[in-house]
Amino acid sequence: MLTEIHNLSHWLKEHSPEEFLETARERPLGLKSNPDFHPLLREIRGLVPVAGDTWVKDIDVTIEPGQSNHQGQQMHSHSQWTAVFYVIPSSPIEVLEGGDQYLIQPDPGDVVVMPPGIEHRATANKSGSVRLSFAMLVEGQVPATS
Repeated sequence: MLTEIHNLSHWLKEHSPEEFLETARERPLGLKSNPDFHPLLREIRGLVPVAGDTWVKDIDVTIEPGQSNHQGQQMHSHSQWTAVFYVIPSSPIEVLEGGDQYLIQPDPGDVVVMPPGIEHRATANKSGSVRLSFAMLVEGQVPATS
């Protein structure tokens, strides 16, 4: 499995889910709108195995209870590395990798890191609470294995 899961739950001890939700509703979208979260962005970026410290996109993925029309709920892939930080993981992520399809149920504070081209989607939010995560896209190739 090329997809990895890392844990940055210490951020949820320092900041409430409400602070993250407020940030998700700010403009510009994503963690970049709140300077308190700039170190978190750097920490997420450090989990992507690509040299450098830049990223292409930082955006929230907020899915309300029962919502079924969010673009992230359609199976899709990115040409960049994808790192998703879960604040309120009310529903799993479905991943299709190497012909295998599986569900990942992240814990709060988990970061799921996927190489370019891995198909994935947020599953239906059947919970009574919002599903909140922040996605970062990073340019780069999959490192060669020896």
